[in-house]
Amino acid sequence: FSNALSYFILQYPEMWQKLLQDILKCEDLGEIESVTREEDAKVDKGDWKDKTGGRIDLLLRTRKYYIIIENKIDSEIIVDTEDKNQLSRYYNYVKHLKIEQIEELQKEKVKVKEQIDKRNKQLNNNINSRYRQDWENKINYCTERLDNIQEQIEDVNNKGIIGIVLTPNYNKPEEKLLKVDNEFLFKSVTYKDIYNRLGCPPHF
Repeated sequence: FSNALSYFILQYPEMWQKLLQDILKCEDLGEIESVTREEDAKVDKGDWKDKTGGRIDLLLRTRKYYIIIENKIDSEIIVDTEDKNQLSRYYNYVKHLKIEQIEELQKEKVKVKEQIDKRNKQLNNNINSRYRQDWENKINYCTERLDNIQEQIEDVNNKGIIGIVLTPNYNKPEEKLLKVDNEFLFKSVTYKDIYNRLGCPPHF
């Protein structure tokens, strides 16, 4: 079922964007950029080791959000302890994903700044050089790249996280299992709800 969802979301991203916006009552999720099946949600470093793990059925990345989708047809939400279940592990993984992406962009930003400093020195040392325009062009390119990286950092930092648990009517999870912490709650959505919102006929 996850494979089918992944296929249709990638085939009809605009339709699914509108459908999810309707279900989640969200004005703009942003364009769907990618859909990953069975995303490995384990982080093998630091405190994240004990807070992450498992595989996310579907992880959608949009311009404005990470959307975690967990399919629960017959199985229940796995509870590890009274305070932690699989949904919290997935949520923590995506939180780490955001931090990791920002760190990588920050490293790239430092490298570009070093290039700009180096080229400015070269330009000053060769002020009468016939290649002065070339050096200025290279500096301008790096400056634009720096601005672009900063925009990416801000975009990732501002990205929200949404969690969805898809179930049939007979397997709706208790709300306490959907609650990750005081600020984050997975939304329970039935397959019937999606079916109806897609405008499908009542019978095959």
